[in-house]
Amino acid sequence: MAEFKNCSSLPKNYYPPLSNDNVVALRDLHEQLQRKQDLITALDAKILEATKGDDEILAEVLQAEETTSSISSAKTRIISRLKSTTSTEATATSSKLDLPQFSGSPLNWQPFWDCFQAAVDTNRSLTGVQKLSYLRAQVRGEASRIIAGFQLTNASYADSVQLLKDRFGQPYKQIDAHMQALIDLPGPTNSLSSTREFCDATESHIRSLSALGKTEDTYGSLLVPLILGKLPGKIK
Repeated sequence: MAEFKNCSSLPKNYYPPLSNDNVVALRDLHEQLQRKQDLITALDAKILEATKGDDEILAEVLQAEETTSSISSAKTRIISRLKSTTSTEATATSSKLDLPQFSGSPLNWQPFWDCFQAAVDTNRSLTGVQKLSYLRAQVRGEASRIIAGFQLTNASYADSVQLLKDRFGQPYKQIDAHMQALIDLPGPTNSLSSTREFCDATESHIRSLSALGKTEDTYGSLLVPLILGKLPGKIK
């Protein structure tokens, strides 16, 4: 394993990646600390209620609050460590797999999801937390904003995916987007290269519509005059 020759060149908050066993251990520790903190808080409340006016008891409760503060600090460090690891893994994995990014256009949802599903979603060796980290690393713009509020938990991954599917992956939204793209597609010039680009773009949208169950006989009567109207007079 390669070593850094100059440790001063490392980022200030750099942490080496955790092994899977250490990740599991840290999550278990976080859960244990949470349970202990909840227990201490509940006991403090009961003690204060039962011993109102007792200064000695109050002082002990205040000491206990210092303990809960230390627990909160430890929990924060654990969460930060887990996030740094999953973020590093997500960046490395997405780079290695060369996954596409998604910015929120229904036109690009299906190609993005097909790649992401094959590489990450169906990967049984990954936890929900890891999958959510990979997902966050690949979404941009509106797609990133709508899942930004989810906490980094196993359950949040499924919720994030469903929200993205509802917003961008509905078949009717994709169909509408492709039809609008065909309407907005600029017509070619008289050059051969421009005509080829126009034909390639048209065929790409038609193939996507076919994959969504929209065959040419359902929209051909509207599309053909539209396409012909975009062609230069010399090509018609």
